[in-house]
Amino acid sequence: MERDRETPAWRIGETRSSTGADDAPEAALSLLREQDALYTELESVVGRQRKLITQNGTGPLLSLLADRQKLAVRLMRIARQLEPLRSQWPDRRARMPAEDRDEADLLLSNTSDRLRRMIAADEEDARFLAARTQSAGEELQSSYSLGRAIHAYQDTDSRASRIGGKGVGIHA
Repeated sequence: MERDRETPAWRIGETRSSTGADDAPEAALSLLREQDALYTELESVVGRQRKLITQNGTGPLLSLLADRQKLAVRLMRIARQLEPLRSQWPDRRARMPAEDRDEADLLLSNTSDRLRRMIAADEEDARFLAARTQSAGEELQSSYSLGRAIHAYQDTDSRASRIGGKGVGIHA
């Protein structure tokens, strides 16, 4: 009996393990495909995130981060489904036809590469935001110091006005 790639193995007579994960190698491959598609989508979101950060687009960035969170939840669901398969992966992989084994290897490699790129991009974004925050903090401190200097000048000027009636400065 030949099955198509979209039909879960347990639905056509194969068993489900006590962990709830499908015992058929095809089920693992299906999850890996779904995971790959989600990581592809997440990598696109990370790229858009970079643009919004550099453009200082706070509102759209917050919306994008909410979308990113939804993707993360979906990826965590898949990770939970894959977890029982990890300990048995060498055996499951060995039972796969060569074509499926190659596809699984490619999907796992792509996922690993995407994760490395996204982590590097997130670290770069964090450094960019930290520098922006520091710069804003320095500007605020400078503004605060300038404000204090102006206030001190005004205070000194008003005291001098009350004493001599002529303000601060050298008077003849």
